[in-house]
Amino acid sequence: MDSAVESETPKSWRFTSGLFDDATNIDVCEVIKRSTNADPEAIANERDSYSPPHVTYTVVAQRGHSRLGPLTVSGVPRAAIVFFDHMYANDQYNRKAFRHEIAIPNDMVPEAWRDLK
Repeated sequence: MDSAVESETPKSWRFTSGLFDDATNIDVCEVIKRSTNADPEAIANERDSYSPPHVTYTVVAQRGHSRLGPLTVSGVPRAAIVFFDHMYANDQYNRKAFRHEIAIPNDMVPEAWRDLK
């Protein structure tokens, strides 16, 4: 990360209506900090562990659609972060992945599904 980004004062996250409606608002970003404003006892007893409301992130967005350079944004909720696999990078394309046939007994498959006649 370059020093211009590190010295920049982060902008605060602001939710805008319709922000999550389509993929036109997606920028490549790097998460640089995770923050929480809850006490440890509240965190231990929470029910929403996937997207807890008290956890926010500071990210550096690359802003590929603009020539303004990277932008540091603080207070980004987990719901605003989406992960994508690189093409042909997930495990189904790994040539060294373990693969084995799964045998199912014939009596578990209905007669109408069998194509042996």
